[in-house]
Amino acid sequence: MSRAQPTLNAPNFAFTHVNVVDVESGHVLPNQTVLIAGNRVQAVGPSTRVCVPSGAQLVDARGKYLIPGLWNMHVHLTMHERPD
Repeated sequence: MSRAQPTLNAPNFAFTHVNVVDVESGHVLPNQTVLIAGNRVQAVGPSTRVCVPSGAQLVDARGKYLIPGLWNMHVHLTMHERPD
């Protein structure tokens, strides 16, 4: 799983004690902290090592899972006329 590079933006959210699904390896990484700044992942690591900065909204995610963002690539279009 690739890790996001740190940025200068202060994290808005900190998901603590969450299980992170590593889709590259097929493993679940337990007890992780994920820092989100804006719309970017700023840091991912063991909850014992990642420091949550003051000002970040803390989300205790024990028993929950995070997976990489999904993109809807399946769309149904309704057409009243045939396209040219």
